[in-house]
Amino acid sequence: MLTYAHLKLARAEGGVAHPPNQGEVGAHFYNLGVLSGLPKDAAGRKKVVARMVNMCGSFLTIQDEYVYIVHQSANEFLREGGLKTIFPSGTNDVHYKMFSASIDYLLNTQTLQRDIYGLRDPGIPITKVIQPEQDPLAAARYGCVYWVDHLCDSGEARHDDFQDEGSLSKFMREKYLYWLEALSLCKSMSRGFFQ
Repeated sequence: MLTYAHLKLARAEGGVAHPPNQGEVGAHFYNLGVLSGLPKDAAGRKKVVARMVNMCGSFLTIQDEYVYIVHQSANEFLREGGLKTIFPSGTNDVHYKMFSASIDYLLNTQTLQRDIYGLRDPGIPITKVIQPEQDPLAAARYGCVYWVDHLCDSGEARHDDFQDEGSLSKFMREKYLYWLEALSLCKSMSRGFFQ
């Protein structure tokens, strides 16, 4: 049975932390809609997500359907003390909610499946893969890459997730290989698995 210690060990075995890639700085609209807890009918609507981001206008901005922190000073403010104001009970629960939302989405949608991009050639080099215009991974990309980080950063893991009928156990049984494929297609195998 998979345990929290196994995940922390797998995360640590990746060696030194790698700096994020250029594309990892911002979150795509679809990712934000899914992970924000918005109702499903609203989560995929750009106007709803844009309105939500605009409410955080002093910290966030939108460029080409990606949401970014406005300025490095805003990022520093959040990291140095602003988070304590926003989340007085700490960030562990927020990380756990992000983990749960990610796993729930990955488990309960048809996103993670065999041959996600319909390549029909499992041996094709990743450098020759062309991302479809309607990317089936658009809403799942962040969750695919970062759910392990959020689980590890959530502090003491909820053991229910590791039980035979828990969400993580179910994910590993039903979606593990497809998740690895998705990480590969996102060009984030080392980031999602070994960080």
